[in-house]
Amino acid sequence: MIPFSPVRIASIIAAGVVLWMGMLWIGMTAGSGDSAFKEILSLEHRRLPRFFSTICLLTATQLSLLILWYRIRSRKDFGGRYRVWWLSSMYWGLACCCVTTDLHLAFARFVQRRWTIEMWQAETLHWLIPASITFLALHRLVQLDMRHSRPSRLAWDTTWWCAVAATIAMLCPRALVSAGNEPLLFAGTTTLWHLMTVFALLIHARFVVHITNECAPKKPPRIMRAIHSAHATAERLASGIPKPKFLVRMPNFLKRTPGEPTEQAKPTAQVKPRKPEPVAAKAPAKPAAPTAPAAQEELPTRTRSIPPSAPQVRIDPPHATAPPVSQSQPMDDEDSDSENDDMGDSDDVSQLSRKERRRLKKAQRASRRG
Repeated sequence: MIPFSPVRIASIIAAGVVLWMGMLWIGMTAGSGDSAFKEILSLEHRRLPRFFSTICLLTATQLSLLILWYRIRSRKDFGGRYRVWWLSSMYWGLACCCVTTDLHLAFARFVQRRWTIEMWQAETLHWLIPASITFLALHRLVQLDMRHSRPSRLAWDTTWWCAVAATIAMLCPRALVSAGNEPLLFAGTTTLWHLMTVFALLIHARFVVHITNECAPKKPPRIMRAIHSAHATAERLASGIPKPKFLVRMPNFLKRTPGEPTEQAKPTAQVKPRKPEPVAAKAPAKPAAPTAPAAQEELPTRTRSIPPSAPQVRIDPPHATAPPVSQSQPMDDEDSDSENDDMGDSDDVSQLSRKERRRLKKAQRASRRG
């Protein structure tokens, strides 16, 4: 029912403007000639403009109810701000009834007869003042609910200016135009106000139906926003001003307390030498196992490197046992002879450390197997 395409919305608005201009043109031409439909179509009798306003106000009431139907289904409107559309539908519905039946004029005559007030256009002001106050309150509430949609808010603000123009044209038309153009001015401004109301509600109905039906977020008052903006501007300007640096030092006699000695009399603090931290002894790296011929060549040098002053401690070697020989391979005579020779040199080997002796034995066994 409500088109989503902005092109279609623009075409509907253009069609409404064409109808409004056509209505005014027909009223002007019918009023100038002796037509049989002069009483119906002329602007002086206000039947055609009244019919046009009735259609516009009825459409505005229906659009308000449609927006209300979608806004009630909002999942985040905990404050119940959708109720403003109840007021909107009731206001435009009552306005449609008054324009069609002249109910507001009958109410003004009743009040004037009951409480006679001698003032300028008293009967008009009896219904205009309550209607204006209600419209201003409704305009502000609806404007707050249209914060999400900028086009809706702009169109709704235009209706306020149209209402002001219609009020001025109704109260003092002769200050603006001549006497012959008063019906045209009054009919044109009044019907344009009603038509712009329909356009604004149509644009907002498209937004509510096709984009979102959630309420607009609240904003702080304008006074608070102005204060915050002024504070931010002052901070931004103050940040560009360089801060002064004071390099004046305070005299020493002002810093010193009465009982505190001067700098010359103060004893100098003795710096205690720091104790060296114990360093963990690193384990000696394991030397690579020498091959059999290298181990045999280095044996005399190692025995000579021991200083004579060192105490000679004899360490008996462990029981020399022959390497395990498999039963299938008996020991040769040459191996037995070399073993006897090694046993004869046990005096020289006894001076080596236990690890060196083990390495030497392994090297000898490897040479025998090889």
